Amino acid sequence: MVTLLRIQEDDFGCEERPEGWTEKSIVTFRNDAGEERVFRMEDAVLEQFGLVPGSRISEEQLAGLTQKKGAKKMKVYGTPICIDCRNYKAIQKARGFEAEFVDITENTDNLRAFLTLRDTQQSLAAVRERHGIGIPLFVRDDGEMTLEIDEAMGWIGQPPVREEEITEHRPNPCASCH
Repeated sequence: MVTLLRIQEDDFGCEERPEGWTEKSIVTFRNDAGEERVFRMEDAVLEQFGLVPGSRISEEQLAGLTQKKGAKKMKVYGTPICIDCRNYKAIQKARGFEAEFVDITENTDNLRAFLTLRDTQQSLAAVRERHGIGIPLFVRDDGEMTLEIDEAMGWIGQPPVREEEITEHRPNPCASCH
């Protein structure tokens, strides 16, 4: 079970809402283990299901309410020894969205699958040319790939990453990771 903790109006600062915008709120749920997850949820959905702070629903109900209709699925190739991959995993956990994470250092099959993509895709030629690794590599279910987290977040209906969501910072940018 999860408990709805907070409902906040989405903040656009001094900008107007985009044309055709569906009213959404930022909602925070906490599961029985104390883990919090944050989603953007249409106000109409909150009203339809009578969700207010303190409401309790099952994990399955939450998954159904937060799954984007027609949303693309995503696979992420990376490794826990990469700071950008760890940051991605922290964001995924905090936001509570689903995406398959393939740890390329877990076994040779995972590494081979990643290297096949990296070494054969024209879109990753720049990574190969500068002898980069190319992780985290985001792959959409239709085969489109990117190294840019904000682009990948958009594929699955997530907002861009905010600076405060980055949990680890490196003193000097790593040119070889991407």
